[in-house]
Amino acid sequence: MHTGDVGFAVEIHDEDPPLDPVWEDVVEVSFRPASESTRLVQWAGEAVWDLNLALTDYRVRYCAQGMDEGNKRDTRASGEPQVDSYLLQFWPASPRADRLVRQTSRIASFWHGHAR
Repeated sequence: MHTGDVGFAVEIHDEDPPLDPVWEDVVEVSFRPASESTRLVQWAGEAVWDLNLALTDYRVRYCAQGMDEGNKRDTRASGEPQVDSYLLQFWPASPRADRLVRQTSRIASFWHGHAR
């Protein structure tokens, strides 16, 4: 989705959570906060959420559903049905290589190629 609200949730876990098969595209990376204040910031700083992460190593899983439909629709006006949603999960873990867990959407494939 280029413009408009999407479904988005953040979860903090004590250990690696099970992966729900509902997610179509999933990647995992290692992450360590750079300061005591880690925040999720909406584009243009319109909203900010403090994640309350400790200064330790984490594994982060980014899950997506409906990315192709969101890309196709491009814009979601207020009151229109939600088409794409995302989940960001954190849990303490030692650093390791990034991992592409699942890729089913065309747009995720595009962005993975771009990132490489």
